[in-house]
Amino acid sequence: MVAVQRISQLDPSEFTGAMQAAEKITKVGRDGRMQRHYATFIHNPYFLERWARMAGTVVLRNALSNREKMLVVMRLARVMRCAYAWTQRQAEKDPSVYLPDLHTKPQDHLSQEEIEVLARESPIGAWSRHESALLAAVHESWEQGGISSSTWSILQESLNETQMYDLVMLIGYYLMTMSMINSMGVPNLPDDPAAPWAPIDNGSPA
Repeated sequence: MVAVQRISQLDPSEFTGAMQAAEKITKVGRDGRMQRHYATFIHNPYFLERWARMAGTVVLRNALSNREKMLVVMRLARVMRCAYAWTQRQAEKDPSVYLPDLHTKPQDHLSQEEIEVLARESPIGAWSRHESALLAAVHESWEQGGISSSTWSILQESLNETQMYDLVMLIGYYLMTMSMINSMGVPNLPDDPAAPWAPIDNGSPA
């Protein structure tokens, strides 16, 4: 199922001069494509230009390991019910053109069983104490607006202050990004797999 585009995706033939300038700094991947959600975000090219720079800093210049980042982002896709972020990460052969901008796939860092657990309503699985705290940080940030003191203390057992900072930035960035993608109706491709959860009315494809 394809989402109803609430904000249209623009074709490069429609780009203004400002949009063309913004496009140049957003192209990624082996063939230099622009990420598909950026074709929606580019309605405000000044916003997109600064957004893309922030994304590169928050995601790629991040002190967490790729596995830690992938755990956080995939679980965020589930709690936000962002089908675009979830399905594109696994369907696209060149993952750098889709969320979560990690230039890698979940399967590179997580087992298929772990991915299936992350898709559940409750992600109870064979996680380490540290990884369970990462998942708790996602849920607490989403449900109560921030990480609890008990979860923060557990994370501090494994992460230094820079990594703690980068974790907070990563969660905040994707909460905002996935909310925008859902609400604007950024579509999946017609042959993309359905997200493994029941759809709700948040703009995201089922």
